[in-house]
Amino acid sequence: MLATSSGDRTILAALSTGKYHKLDGVGASVWSALDGRKDVCEIVDGIHADWSDRVSYAQLDADVRILLVALACAGLICRNGPEPARLSNEIDEQSEGATVGTRVKLPAKPPSTLRCFTSLVLIDLTLRVLGFRRTMRLLCRRRCGQIGVPVPNAWATMMATNVGRAVALYPVRTLCLQQSLGAALALRSMRLDAQLRLGVRLHPFKAHAWVELGGVPVNDSPDRIQPFWPFPNFGLNDL
Repeated sequence: MLATSSGDRTILAALSTGKYHKLDGVGASVWSALDGRKDVCEIVDGIHADWSDRVSYAQLDADVRILLVALACAGLICRNGPEPARLSNEIDEQSEGATVGTRVKLPAKPPSTLRCFTSLVLIDLTLRVLGFRRTMRLLCRRRCGQIGVPVPNAWATMMATNVGRAVALYPVRTLCLQQSLGAALALRSMRLDAQLRLGVRLHPFKAHAWVELGGVPVNDSPDRIQPFWPFPNFGLNDL
């Protein structure tokens, strides 16, 4: 499960269901207070200090308890002893194939259109058979290293072009998630430490996925990514 905040609004993404949940006002405050150590009364006490001029303690207590039940039913929180706690990231184990500190040389050219097409087909089939979580873990087992130089704009543009051609050649409609995972597989097959990024746009609401290499988007343009608020600390090596 992933979460990101913008102002007094929190967006939750449940990877197991593919659903997004929005929390505003008190709901966002409740989410921030869920640390697995506070009980419900402590959570209400802390929030009431900020909301006492707008809601009574009794009403706030009832609202918080109802919200906690709703979050639990949606699979977004669990019980940690007597206190409610956020679910830990469903895929937060470190990648078995990650090699921390390894450096690799950036190839002169990015993966070809053929390699991107093959990777897209493999990812799409694997997602259908194994699901998102197991597909990600398989992808992470490839041993990769970090590049020591920034990715040139021309290199990133060529990579995005090759991915676009692969998508056009594939007869099955794919979304940005499949396309990005396919691009990540193509890069990681060359031992490049590609990272999946997920983000949301609040107005109007939309989710998007892309791939970065050395912090540079390589399968999408920066202008297209700019409106999306990225989920923090989520990449292939965070799995």
